Amino acid sequence: MSIAMKACLTTEQISPAEATQRAIEGEGVIGMDYVREVSTNKIYRWDPEDKFSVPWSIAGNGETKRTMPPIKFHVVAYDYGIKENILRLLRQKGFAVTVVPASTTADEALAFNPDGIFLSNGPGDPAALSYAHETVHDLMVKKPIFGICLGHQILGFAFGGSTFKLKFGHRGANQPVKDLRTGKVAITAQITDSPSTQGRCPQMWK
Repeated sequence: MSIAMKACLTTEQISPAEATQRAIEGEGVIGMDYVREVSTNKIYRWDPEDKFSVPWSIAGNGETKRTMPPIKFHVVAYDYGIKENILRLLRQKGFAVTVVPASTTADEALAFNPDGIFLSNGPGDPAALSYAHETVHDLMVKKPIFGICLGHQILGFAFGGSTFKLKFGHRGANQPVKDLRTGKVAITAQITDSPSTQGRCPQMWK
């Protein structure tokens, strides 16, 4: 059995008993689409003037000022609750990034003629995002596509998979992941309790 502890955080002056009751009655995340609440409502180009994407350095340490690499590829990033640092890191790797709302259709995304599609992190239950599953299913046969966190789970649903709850979530910077093709193991940082099942992925995909 997998559980997550409920809690109530408030700035109101309420009794411990009332706070406890609110936590008990809370909706939780199962079946909840919180993405629509946090996604951008407009399309925008991330940091076109490279003001915010330059790698950080410590003042006075004598380090040579870091420069931004030239743009090599253009990706459309679906905002399911995207973190700004992910956008910064994509630009630092040579990507120009156009950010679009979670409800953007496949045709609308393809109209930008991107080199690839990125699916961001975000809150809530990936199983509740049927509109995202359908959009990604249409996109994945037309453009290279990659996702992180919730975006990875949505990609799994688009392939006919699902998610399940781990007895103990994977959290921290010491989570091993094995490449089944080579046998090599990488140590990764993870924060999840709902991995994806394989679904109808081609056998060549592991």
